Amino acid sequence: MAYRDYYRILDVSQTANEQEIKTAYRKLARQLHPDLNPGNKKAEERFKEVNEAYEILSDADKRRQYDLYGRWQQQSGGRTASPPAPGGFGGGMPGAEDFNFSNFGNFEEFIDFLLGNRREGSGSNRPTPNRGESVEMSAELTLEEAFQGTHKRYRTSAGKVIEVNFPAGVQAGSKIRVSGEGREGAGGAAGDLLLTVKLAAHPFYTVEGDDLLLELPLTPAEAVLGAQVEVPTLEGKVRLNIPKGTTSGRTLRLTGKGLKRLKGTGRGDQLVKVHIEVPARPSDSERELYEKLAKVESPASIRSSFV
Repeated sequence: MAYRDYYRILDVSQTANEQEIKTAYRKLARQLHPDLNPGNKKAEERFKEVNEAYEILSDADKRRQYDLYGRWQQQSGGRTASPPAPGGFGGGMPGAEDFNFSNFGNFEEFIDFLLGNRREGSGSNRPTPNRGESVEMSAELTLEEAFQGTHKRYRTSAGKVIEVNFPAGVQAGSKIRVSGEGREGAGGAAGDLLLTVKLAAHPFYTVEGDDLLLELPLTPAEAVLGAQVEVPTLEGKVRLNIPKGTTSGRTLRLTGKGLKRLKGTGRGDQLVKVHIEVPARPSDSERELYEKLAKVESPASIRSSFV
């Protein structure tokens, strides 16, 4: 049986720890992945070898058996014979005296034995493909991008640049799954890329579930006399009717101008909270008018509850 040196394949020492083995595997897997080497049969074979080596050396029990039986097989020159009795190799290991290489026709069958799965249609074993780990990332979108939908580019852990589609109406906390763009598996499929949507802070909107909150400044005259003012929405500006006698803090509603509902159909609302602002530096004409107003208005009537 031809011996295969998995430590040499991964370019690590025989005393390498778990993290060193994992790091070496990921580096080689990125270099040799078939997607990055289309049509390169040599790279494809090396990729398979690297996966097989990692499958053995990343598992403590399989590595222990490989270190004992695999190295002995190397020393035996490929002969199918029993390994030495306890103490004859590395001080001996439990079970070594009962192990016989004559049960295996070649080194591949021995490795299949370590991996513990039967090959399809034969009496030998083959490695269990291990699916790669999923990779989680956050994806920050503007409110407008989330509302309208957008495309963004991301670089995967393997260095590949991919374009991800975010559908219209996606909200904060939504997860977008991109199949097969996570970490490479040990002989199996790659994991997935999971993107969790995060909404960037907006200059004037606050998200409240399916609704949007907008604070709208009004002049005292607009609040007292009523007015029609333009307010922004995610679909452009609309005219909002301000009733006469509107007080500061009052909330008006633009139905169906919010975000797409996570549950059910339709959209939330846009809430417009009124805030009355007075001029910090009134002009001479404004000051004159306010002085006239002060002579005719009745402050006591609005503070009667304190009396």
